[in-house]
Amino acid sequence: MWKYFTSQNTYTYLNVLQKLVQSYNNTYNSSIKRRPIEVNSENEREVWFTLYGKKSPPSTCVLNVGDIVRISNKKFTFEKGYETNFSEELFAVSECVKRSPSVYRIKDLLGEPVLGTFYLQELQKGDNKVIGRRVPPGFYETVPDILKGIALEEFRDKITFKFNESTKRVQIKVKGKARVILHDGLSQMLGFDPTEIVSNHPNIETVVESPLVADPWAHYRVLFLYTDIVEPQIVGDAFAPLLRIVNVTGSDGEMVCVQYDRPHYIPPSRKIIDTIEIVIRTHRVDVSLNDRIISSASNTYPYRAYLQTLLNYGEDAKKSLLSCEAFFKDDKPYQVDPVSEETCESLKKRYQLMANSRTLDMIGKLHCDVFQQNRLMLNLVDMKIKMIRSKPIFCLFSTNNSEYNVVLEHASLFVRKVKVSPDVSLGHAKALEKTSAKYPIYRVVCKTYSVPKGSLSFMQDNVFLGSMPKRLIITFVKNAAINGQY
Repeated sequence: MWKYFTSQNTYTYLNVLQKLVQSYNNTYNSSIKRRPIEVNSENEREVWFTLYGKKSPPSTCVLNVGDIVRISNKKFTFEKGYETNFSEELFAVSECVKRSPSVYRIKDLLGEPVLGTFYLQELQKGDNKVIGRRVPPGFYETVPDILKGIALEEFRDKITFKFNESTKRVQIKVKGKARVILHDGLSQMLGFDPTEIVSNHPNIETVVESPLVADPWAHYRVLFLYTDIVEPQIVGDAFAPLLRIVNVTGSDGEMVCVQYDRPHYIPPSRKIIDTIEIVIRTHRVDVSLNDRIISSASNTYPYRAYLQTLLNYGEDAKKSLLSCEAFFKDDKPYQVDPVSEETCESLKKRYQLMANSRTLDMIGKLHCDVFQQNRLMLNLVDMKIKMIRSKPIFCLFSTNNSEYNVVLEHASLFVRKVKVSPDVSLGHAKALEKTSAKYPIYRVVCKTYSVPKGSLSFMQDNVFLGSMPKRLIITFVKNAAINGQY
């Protein structure tokens, strides 16, 4: 048929279909050893045995289930080339399908099956012992905790993980004929790209350090863009070539396009730019105190912050300084409608600041016991602060019972640092050899009690235990206000 298409320069065949069928029936067929027109009821048994009588036995499986293999990148293209023609990624044989010839199904080392089947010629068996190590389930607060979870005792002499506290980077040492395979999630936490670290020399040690800072919270929804063409900027307490901090929006798989209208001027590091390298890192700051809870956690923090602000500051501070954190003293009970003439002026001011979903910048202090004292923290004390947001239904009013949300676009913690003289540091070190550091802290405790509706009297035992409080403040709040109500 294709010869006819070529000679006549056309794909029309219906007018010659009968001639094509006659030509095929009168042409010798190597499979049945005769012309198709010669097949009849008398020799059909002979034709059947010619086609199917001699079945070749199925080939045996050369590879066994569980064998580690590589797959061909370019199937049979320049097969005898100088460079290897097989993938760097390792796979495991999951099934051998016995047919002529046998084919194999494979999966990656995390158990994800690879679509399709592969012939033996497309696979290369490896002689390595591969052990898949998943991080045991649990809460890992620091990078050393993660490294301890993935370490294997039997490979301690060949593979070691080390975390550098000063540079915040992970170092992997591979000795002898061994390899370490880091996949997406774990490699991102340890500061690596998804990679494979290989050592092929029995007496040479391969040392690889992560190019990026290790971060156990690598999936926070903020991106830090670093580039090699700008001068280092002040980022926290360090200098880094930071280009911009980008807020991550959208859902998984969604293409998001953001246009920045305001120019952001940063001095370049060189005059002539041939190449530009940009590194994107995700980051999450989870601040806490030397693995010991200092301030008690409670869901009454909003009331504590409000009462301390209301009672500890004068009128001048409330009208000037505290407006930076959107605090305006209430002069009358709330009316839900902020544009009503009868509503309080404080609600009107807050409404004007964030009307039409306007972004609002605020800055204020943390109302925790340890931050109310005037002593400086000692060096090398890990401070960790865990902040849990109140629900939007708690802090928002709505006229039509619609469900609105509060979106935090960015959060920063400003910490004052003081460089002390060497004599003071030496005195601290000598004092700490004899006793621990002690800070005078005034405890502020907020407790809630439920009063049944319609009660004329109420008694509560053990309101406080231990020391007598210096000041006792009693307030009444509606149940709907505590639980939240749009």
